[in-house]
Amino acid sequence: MFESRLSIPLSNREERKFIFALVVFKCLLFAYLFFQYSSYWQSGPVEGLAVHAGDTSGYFNPAESLAQGAGYSSVCRMPAFAPIYSGVSAVFNPFVAYQFVILLQFVFGILSVVWVARLAGHLAQNKKAYYIAGIIYAVSLLIAVWDPMLLSDSLGNSFLILAFYLAIRFNNELNWKLVFLSSLFLMWSIFFRQIHVLFIPVLYFILLKRTHFFKSSILFGMPLLLAFGSWTGYNYSKTNRFIPMVDSFSSCYGYMPEQLLAIRDLVIAWGEDCQPWVPNSASNYLIAKDGSTTSPLNERHYTTAYGAEEMKRLKEDYHRFYYELVGTSKDSLGNEIVSRARKYKSVYMHEHPSDYYVLNRFRLMKQFLFPARIDNIPGPAFAHMNVVQKGVKVGSYALLLLVNAIALALFIPVILKDLKDRWWLVTGWMLFFVLGGVLGFIEQRYLVPCYFFFTIIVAVGISSWKFKRSE
Repeated sequence: MFESRLSIPLSNREERKFIFALVVFKCLLFAYLFFQYSSYWQSGPVEGLAVHAGDTSGYFNPAESLAQGAGYSSVCRMPAFAPIYSGVSAVFNPFVAYQFVILLQFVFGILSVVWVARLAGHLAQNKKAYYIAGIIYAVSLLIAVWDPMLLSDSLGNSFLILAFYLAIRFNNELNWKLVFLSSLFLMWSIFFRQIHVLFIPVLYFILLKRTHFFKSSILFGMPLLLAFGSWTGYNYSKTNRFIPMVDSFSSCYGYMPEQLLAIRDLVIAWGEDCQPWVPNSASNYLIAKDGSTTSPLNERHYTTAYGAEEMKRLKEDYHRFYYELVGTSKDSLGNEIVSRARKYKSVYMHEHPSDYYVLNRFRLMKQFLFPARIDNIPGPAFAHMNVVQKGVKVGSYALLLLVNAIALALFIPVILKDLKDRWWLVTGWMLFFVLGGVLGFIEQRYLVPCYFFFTIIVAVGISSWKFKRSE
């Protein structure tokens, strides 16, 4: 499954050298990141090689419940980790199982670099594309930071890449088991990150052979139907409700009550970042306990229904609701906050339709693609970083902006040059548009599944440039 059957213009010896260098580099990078996590991480414990985060328990407590024989205990996280965690924990203990998960994430992190490089080399039919894609994807901390983390990002992304790699291999060699395996890993990636469900029709059309329509459809549909059918049936037996993926936000996340979601929707309607931890943002001002005391809002955000004073009052009321009140007074104020936030959003949509439907979509996507900072890289505050730490952070940020900018500039010419074999690359931009332009979810971890498409576009595009030497 992991050998190269794609037509890449690279000898086995050349690829072995690249993979050896890649393994050495990835070991050094993992060691650097692990040292930073061990020294500066405050969002959860570090056990062995495994770094816990705020969401770790949501993924692993249900899998541990399964390991203890009590069944999978959550409708808020799909059981993506269960096949690789629960058995190991049942035989050994949770600590060993955590190390096994991190080891798998590290190995698949290396393999995903090779798959991205092979896809780029295959599409461009030159060595330059292979090496450009491999180097970019290997050094991008947007991707690598998740390998030591007990979260869904690392394996979810690796399995998505593997699904596409197997699908393109199928078109190259017509080995029918690859249809089943591609669907299997796509399904697994969806169980990690539900937004990957958008790739089901893309993979289906890559794998579909009109002369073998039923065979293609059955092999592709089997893993998806069995997995989603079993999961939905299990949820129905536990809750007597139809839950094909995960339950609602309000049911699953008590720290994100309806009032917070209503304010977040208003912030997204303005075309602003909905992450409360982003300093001096509208969401930080309205939601965060220790957020900005000065409002970043201006006339562009206001309507005849509200202005600066109403926003200040909404902020104060939400803070009283969330941090102070209990009982019936809390419920009463909470209902009022939801009503006001939804009314403000409705009036904004009515009075600023071009902003809401068009301009603010582009504002969100611009922030998503060209953020003012790079998140999630462990270490001290920038002012307290040493030269190496600053170099890593600044370099990672510059690389992120450069890759995104070149991918944006080149994706149309790259795809149009060979539409038959490259059309699927546009789906990275489709996911980007849904996340940023439609949903307004511009947290940088959501850019991770788009990034491998961007990397391939950059590598294929740059490798085709021809420079004339001056006489």
